[in-house]
Amino acid sequence: YVVEEPGKGFRRIVSAPNPVNIVEIDAIKALLDADQVVIACGGGGIPVLEQDHRLKGASAVIEKDLTAGKMAEETDADELIILTSVEKVKINMDRPEEEELGEISVAQAKEYMEEGHFGKYNMYPKFRAAVEFLEKREGRSALITSFDKLDEALKGKTGTRASHPGDFGLEIFDLDPPVDDAEDSLSRHFELFGVGFELGLVDDPAAARFLGDCDLIVG
Repeated sequence: YVVEEPGKGFRRIVSAPNPVNIVEIDAIKALLDADQVVIACGGGGIPVLEQDHRLKGASAVIEKDLTAGKMAEETDADELIILTSVEKVKINMDRPEEEELGEISVAQAKEYMEEGHFGKYNMYPKFRAAVEFLEKREGRSALITSFDKLDEALKGKTGTRASHPGDFGLEIFDLDPPVDDAEDSLSRHFELFGVGFELGLVDDPAAARFLGDCDLIVG
């Protein structure tokens, strides 16, 4: 259907169906196996349907977030990164209790979705893609942040990251403030997951190899 946007003109609205399969997935996997950087499944493109043994374009657009999650799933990725316009996702928007989300569990992400914190067209597809990706296999994580903060987010300093409780394995963090303050802050940081861990503190991350069976190493 067509809607009028005041001051802009008319715009045609079409559906963004859930992705079922990725037609070029074999080619994508072959390129990844050859250590190539693959750009695929762009949002805004035209999805296709199989009709009479042929692929035909549908009157719709590709839902980029769900398609990204689908591609991450089919390539057996360990991490899904979704870049958007905000550094961290917020709940209770424009309310006194507004809160930025840092590390959250899959269960928490689903709870926030059910409570309607993310609307229908903005953050909701991103969280849905992240949750569906994470529920397929343990040991995965999903990160949502802005492009300009990606480097910091990959270091664990910002962004909204969802994962399964206990899916940490051996982690090495380069922290600021100094390691003297790290133990208490990290205990609080991981408290929401209910995870017991052995914490090792080192002045030089290179010394981590000399520690024993630690779950978390802080430099």
